[in-house]
Amino acid sequence: LKRKEDTAPKRAFQAMKVAVMMILATMASFGTLAIIGYWLQIPTYTQIGLVAFIGGGIVDLIATWCFNAPLVLWFVERKEKKENHSV
Repeated sequence: LKRKEDTAPKRAFQAMKVAVMMILATMASFGTLAIIGYWLQIPTYTQIGLVAFIGGGIVDLIATWCFNAPLVLWFVERKEKKENHSV
């Protein structure tokens, strides 16, 4: 919302690349926790790992980039269009 260089879709794509890398790192770490918890037969670790893997990875990716990002892009493009017409 604050950056003005490039176009809104290009800025969103750059943000998405960073976010996907962060989500993949989160999924790798919590997936590892779930596997180790399962291997060592520690159900609490397995459950925490699986919940964070699914919720913090898969669901977050879908919610952010399939639902929130298009709304923000629409808002920014609408705002930029209004600013260009008023000048």
